[in-house]
Amino acid sequence: MDGSEPRPGSANAEKEGEGIAVLTTAQSTAEKKLQVAWDKKARKAMATIVLGIAAEEQENVIDCETPKEVWDVLEKLYEGKGRNRKFMLLQELFHIYLFIISITLAYKLSLWLSL
Repeated sequence: MDGSEPRPGSANAEKEGEGIAVLTTAQSTAEKKLQVAWDKKARKAMATIVLGIAAEEQENVIDCETPKEVWDVLEKLYEGKGRNRKFMLLQELFHIYLFIISITLAYKLSLWLSL
């Protein structure tokens, strides 16, 4: 599931202005089965993507309803030239800097205490 495959039956819902297709009694059993199968694939894809990223990134995709939306948000977030990516890199650098400072201070404190 790469996001290019639309949800079966979603054309009717989009015409009505709704985000989720409503199953009607006029729809065939085959269409309903296709929708259920698509929903299952979509949930599995979203779970795979979301469980594979850090909690900080999960906050950015919490409102997404489809795997395509999740992927698009992550793609924009990790885009090499974007402002968000620069901010994330600065944040990582700052955390590394704080970690190095804490190790240095702990080392100096241990030396001082050993005197």
